[in-house]
Amino acid sequence: MTNNKQTSIDWFFDQLVLNRIIIINGSTYWDKVKTKYELLLDQAREMYQDEIEAAAIISSAEQSTKAANAKTEAFAIGYDQGYNRALDLVEWKIKNELKNTK
Repeated sequence: MTNNKQTSIDWFFDQLVLNRIIIINGSTYWDKVKTKYELLLDQAREMYQDEIEAAAIISSAEQSTKAANAKTEAFAIGYDQGYNRALDLVEWKIKNELKNTK
């Protein structure tokens, strides 16, 4: 594999073959007969894909949590402001209207 779309796993496998760390019978490999090495390579690719998917899920969960926290914080601030405003109105009512009824 020499194209630019090669994954790091493919590159690593190619390096093992090129540096003769793994020796593969060319006809068996190129005829697409599954060798032990190809099975391991396929498993490594699947594991790599699982890691990418897990990272995407974690990132999405973190973003959702941040967004939910921001909404919760905004709600809490709004609630506090509304509560304080209600207290101010009750206090005003007591000072101004109940004072005048005596």
